[in-house]
Amino acid sequence: MYNSDWIDDFLKLKAYEWITGFISGFIEIRFTHVGTSSSCEVAIITRRDKRRQGKRWIVRGCDLDGNSANTAETEMVLLAEQQGKEHFFSHVQLRGSMPFIWKQSPDMKWSPKVTIHPSDKLNSDIIAKNYADIKKNYENCTLVNLIDKKGSQKRLGDYFEKMHSTTEDEAMKLVWFDFHA
Repeated sequence: MYNSDWIDDFLKLKAYEWITGFISGFIEIRFTHVGTSSSCEVAIITRRDKRRQGKRWIVRGCDLDGNSANTAETEMVLLAEQQGKEHFFSHVQLRGSMPFIWKQSPDMKWSPKVTIHPSDKLNSDIIAKNYADIKKNYENCTLVNLIDKKGSQKRLGDYFEKMHSTTEDEAMKLVWFDFHA
């Protein structure tokens, strides 16, 4: 729960009537028909991680514990019925800032200057913590880097690839997909 820090004392006292948990996210469920003999329900659920949230241009990168900025988990759940049989499908996507220490302080320019922490050792340790945290809940992840391959974005992407290669973690595959190319 997004407000779990605030309600811990109530949980210890078992004062459940005073607890209202909430998420920072989005939920929508829709029902539709597919063809003439099938129906399905689609649910989209997004949950925002509470550990390192902030405005997009202000909070970037990771903290020392490996928590990426503005991480959100989105799950699409599909329950389809076809000829009397139910089929259940789920796809989870986790989105967050690149997991090393960097910042991009806003200014009056279209693309503010990017600063990457100079310690490769520190950033390598942070990315390892980030991956370990992700693997607590997910297996065999494909990391999709969606930034440009030019300018400061390229610098970030190249550094991400460099730090990723230090992990030698086969369960975390990195793919750089440049939408602008």
